[in-house]
Amino acid sequence: MGGPVVWESLAGKPGGRWLWNPGVDLAAIAGGGSLVFAAVVVPVTLLAPAIAPLLLTAFLHLAVAVNFPHYVATYDLIRREGGPGQRAWLAASTAVGALLVAGVVVDPSRWLGLVLRAYLCWSAYHYAAQHYGVSCLYAARGGLPFRPSEKWWLWLSYGAAAVFQIGMTLLSDGYGVPGSTVSLDTGGPWLPRETYPAFAACAGLSLALAVGASVAVRRRTGRAPDGRAQLLWWTNFVWFVGPNVWLAGAPTPWVPAAVGLWLGVAIPFFHCVQYLGVASHRLRATRDIRPVYVWSAYAAVGLALFVGLGRGLGAVTGLSTDAALVTVMAVLNLQHFFLDGLVWRTPRRAAPAPAGLAPA
Repeated sequence: MGGPVVWESLAGKPGGRWLWNPGVDLAAIAGGGSLVFAAVVVPVTLLAPAIAPLLLTAFLHLAVAVNFPHYVATYDLIRREGGPGQRAWLAASTAVGALLVAGVVVDPSRWLGLVLRAYLCWSAYHYAAQHYGVSCLYAARGGLPFRPSEKWWLWLSYGAAAVFQIGMTLLSDGYGVPGSTVSLDTGGPWLPRETYPAFAACAGLSLALAVGASVAVRRRTGRAPDGRAQLLWWTNFVWFVGPNVWLAGAPTPWVPAAVGLWLGVAIPFFHCVQYLGVASHRLRATRDIRPVYVWSAYAAVGLALFVGLGRGLGAVTGLSTDAALVTVMAVLNLQHFFLDGLVWRTPRRAAPAPAGLAPA
């Protein structure tokens, strides 16, 4: 019998154009797979709405193998690379998370919707920041890194699309949680319907800024920006703007209920795939990795965090199981957003390469 699959260490090897290979990078990291999926499955769902609950179930199960490990990967990066400062922030953010959970337990009618809406608003920024960072990474690996002024244009473009998504979150009157009986009453929309045109203008601004960045790169280099960076921009735009277009006279954005049922879990899945593609490459920077062992550990820890803590919270408090699970999900996401920004903005600490395989 053969041994376990091993991802060899990248220590001492020159960086190439791709993190993994063209297929994996374009489909999983640059977002092409999510766009192809949407182009195929949205029409299928419209023609056969009965497929929507099946897709919802599939993505909820895939969360155990993909979404949960993506959170644990950040904790592992702090464990492997983080100094005292990052570990202190991990402890502090955990304490803040515990306080948020306590607030929900004491007054769920006030705090549960607030925590969830904070999570959803920060998600938009978090996703856009990830797309922007990977865009810059690919441009540098392609040999034409963005200059600071071009990065500024690009970041504003990603951010404007995120602001559009945040606006739609604040215009929503509440949330039903897919696969759950929880319906969160947040007291109605936090902003009036009349503010939609201002947020729609942010979507247009995102497009205009992207064109400006592209023109600036072409003038400087005589070439268009890196194709992978452009694909990431379209991924960002489609994820945030595509589902949220609000046609004149319509009571809600255009997305039909059948598509909306699975869309809210599909986009996080593709985001987590993207993150794992980049984080796994980083894990190989100094050591060999056994992916089966690492992923099994990540999935087990993630399951304990999200399901174990959620069910435990429900068992020892007056919260329903569904409300407890949603609370833990939102709080862990908020901590992840904070820690993730901390990890990826901090220069990687050099570590000596081990003689053999690193323990998973």
